[in-house]
Amino acid sequence: RRAASVAEALDLLASPGAVAVAGGTDLCAQYNEGAEPTRLVALDAVAELRGIAVAAGEIRIGALTTHAEGSMSAPLRAAL
Repeated sequence: RRAASVAEALDLLASPGAVAVAGGTDLCAQYNEGAEPTRLVALDAVAELRGIAVAAGEIRIGALTTHAEGSMSAPLRAAL
């Protein structure tokens, strides 16, 4: 299933055996460790998990922000 919001993702992930999938790397590791998920919840369409924001002296990087987006972010580059 593909979640469209954080709320929908949390609802879908509440099912036993549900696993969140973004890039899939962790899913492969879980399979190698014997996990057998019964539902995959794709997070790629959850806009709330993407982006870079600067506020009150903090930089917040969303979990789905790509390396390319980070490398092009002026506030992030200035902080680093």
